[in-house]
Amino acid sequence: MANRDLTWFRAPGADRPGTTNLCYHALDRRIIHGEAAATALLTPARSYDVASVLEQVGALAGVMRSFDLGPGQSVAIGLCDRLTNAFAVLATLRLGAVVADVTDGASMVLTDGSLEPLAGVPALLLGVEPQDPVWQLEWEFALSAGRTDPAPVVDVAGDAPALQVDGETVLTRDVLAHPSDAGRLVSALGAGETVSL
Repeated sequence: MANRDLTWFRAPGADRPGTTNLCYHALDRRIIHGEAAATALLTPARSYDVASVLEQVGALAGVMRSFDLGPGQSVAIGLCDRLTNAFAVLATLRLGAVVADVTDGASMVLTDGSLEPLAGVPALLLGVEPQDPVWQLEWEFALSAGRTDPAPVVDVAGDAPALQVDGETVLTRDVLAHPSDAGRLVSALGAGETVSL
């Protein structure tokens, strides 16, 4: 499937921004078109097909949704592991939330210690011991809970913010053309390519 055009639920027009979901474009749509077994992500250790990536992303998004995370809210992602970072980006976009590289104004923090969790803000911690049992959860524990209630995709307006990178806000409709890691990830997966991490 070599489709580099964004998949729309409702097409944009002269007076409307249309609705879409970037995670749907990258993963769900491919499964609908019979590509569940196609390799989506490739690491030095193993490969992940589209179905297994969607399973991980849906579970993570399910955890995030349990904290009432939704469209327009910012998720600060600080994860050095590129595979986990890819899952986090796609899960955030699945909920219509905004992928951010700083914690300012964040409604949630996903980190392995490279970003400092915020007081009173939910955080999923990878390889870091939670210090606040109310707001901080250990990654694998949280993910096991998320697998019982994976999140569906959320309709997102084409002119809604999707990324906040280096102080720049990128709208949903412009993500596929954006040179950031998140933009390249969504664009490549949506075009049926394998992303090497």
